[in-house]
Amino acid sequence: MFQGFHQDGWQFLIELQHNNNREWFESQKDRFKNQLETPAKAFMDSMIGAMAPEFGALMGKVFRIYRDVRFSKDKTPYNTHVRIAFSTAEEKGHCGLNPAYFFSLEPEKLVLGAGIFEFEKPALTAYRQAMLSASGKDLETAAQQLSNHAIHFHDPELKRVPAGFEADHPRADWLRRKGLSCWWEAPVPEAIFTDQATAFCLAKYRQMKPVSDWLCRLPV
Repeated sequence: MFQGFHQDGWQFLIELQHNNNREWFESQKDRFKNQLETPAKAFMDSMIGAMAPEFGALMGKVFRIYRDVRFSKDKTPYNTHVRIAFSTAEEKGHCGLNPAYFFSLEPEKLVLGAGIFEFEKPALTAYRQAMLSASGKDLETAAQQLSNHAIHFHDPELKRVPAGFEADHPRADWLRRKGLSCWWEAPVPEAIFTDQATAFCLAKYRQMKPVSDWLCRLPV
């Protein structure tokens, strides 16, 4: 049973914000592995097992702490968060192409989410057509219910409704999206550092499940 993240692992992330350089990280590498990386993998396994009865078989991925700085103006070498994705993808490399559940432990907060960051073209077409039908109303209803749990959707990526759709369509806000994901965030709860961490996140993912289920029904 997962016993919770270590307080010192979270403290490591806080300190990394102010010491984001290779020299400091190398001096703290054992601490990172023992206090953060290993617990993150244990949490991933715990969540996969806990989610299986209701969510089905999932793949898990703990994202690397090392940043890809090749095309970024920000050259700091390390991410100051621990991020994990749980996906129905059959291959780990495809975790971003299917509805997934997200976990991000950060210095200031915990972020949990569900959905797809960016649709592939066939899925985007299916999504937009769904928004014109009764299925779109179902998503709106789910969104209203999620707002009661302080769960919100990301802002639309497009400034205008795509060509071919009415600019004043009742679901114009939804049509301006290139992906669909919902998010909950709050100061890091004490439960994350206890044996209740898995149950805490599972409860949030249950609230978000209607969004993932809706996406899974898209005729792609």
